[in-house]
Amino acid sequence: NGGWVMIERETFIRPVHTNQRLTMVHAVNIPIAPKKHWYKSSRQCLYYTLYFPRLPEDVTAIDIIEKEAARPNNYFNFYGVSLEKIAQEVIIAPN
Repeated sequence: NGGWVMIERETFIRPVHTNQRLTMVHAVNIPIAPKKHWYKSSRQCLYYTLYFPRLPEDVTAIDIIEKEAARPNNYFNFYGVSLEKIAQEVIIAPN
């Protein structure tokens, strides 16, 4: 009815234009793959929190990468995310 969601254990953040990877250390309210959360309807939302190591103070934008793959549309990958904007808003992933 509403599909499913999960997060890959190797999810990481990376300061834009670098190769530095800060791998997720904890996830709250979202299952780690291969476990899945099944939505009961297409109107249901799941709020979750992902924790990563602290970023250097001078970082202003990051990439949030669940998995870089040949078919990236299957994963939650966000590029060039402004940390200044995150401080002011909640990020909502498109359906």
